[in-house]
This record gives sequence, structure tokens and C-alpha cells, in this order.
Amino acid sequence: MHSTVTYIVLSTNSVSMSATKTDEGKEAYWYWTFVSIFALVTVCGNALVMYLIATRPRLHITPNWFILSLSIADFSVGLIVAPSYIVYTFWVDTNFAILAIFYNLLLYASVGNLCVMTFDRYIAITRPLRYVALMQNSMEAKSPYNYFRGPDS
Repeated sequence: MHSTVTYIVLSTNSVSMSATKTDEGKEAYWYWTFVSIFALVTVCGNALVMYLIATRPRLHITPNWFILSLSIADFSVGLIVAPSYIVYTFWVDTNFAILAIFYNLLLYASVGNLCVMTFDRYIAITRPLRYVALMQNSMEAKSPYNYFRGPDS
């Protein structure tokens, strides 16, 4: 019986990996089935959230834009991370460091969205009377959408 050991060392200037690929990990069909189902549920659930927020005008409020942003980040994780992990394991022998960079980018996007949502809720709880004005002014001034919509008529 031969075992696979993978070590990933992350530092500020390099990512190195020492691995021995074998067929043992590929025989755990229950694991790959779970990963596939989890990715499918993630993609479908986040697609539904994106659709509902985008198509329902009454959901166009500041906290929901943060939820939409988180949903887009998690949709990307389900659409990119799990399938590329499966492809890397079964069919394509590529440099894992490149995949780790994309995985980390998507992970940081999700965590960053959670931090922004937490800050938004903190402001809403600690300054409830000023929250609407505070968020309206900051969102109007910094929203990328405003750069593309043009001047108001």
C-alpha cells in the first residue's frame, strides 16, 4: 500500500509543493461525489441569490448589495475551485502553485466580503440614526456603477 503525502509551504515570496501523485486518492468516489454535489449546490444557490437581488427592485438596498457581492464571490468558488480541483486530480498534471494562487484569490474575495458585511452591520447597530445617511453618501460617492451611468437628467 502506497500513500500520498502533500506538503504545501506558503511564504511571502514563493509557493513550493512536494507531492507524489498516485491513484489511491482517485478511488474515494464518495469524496469526489460529495465535492461535485457541494459545488453544484453552491453554484445553484448563489445563482438564485444573484438572480433574485438583480431582478427584484425592492431588494435593491445597501445590505443586499453586499450579499450580492458575497454571492458572486462564492459562485466563483463553486464554479472554478471544485471543477479545477477535480480536473487537476484526474486528468491534467499542472503546477499546483498556480491553482493555489487562484484558490487564495477567491478565498480572500469571500472573506473580504464577509468583513465588509460585518462592518456594515456594525455601523447599522452602533449608529442606527445616522446609518442611512452614512451609507447613502459613501455608496453614492464610491460606487463604480456611478462612473458608468453618466450624469443624472
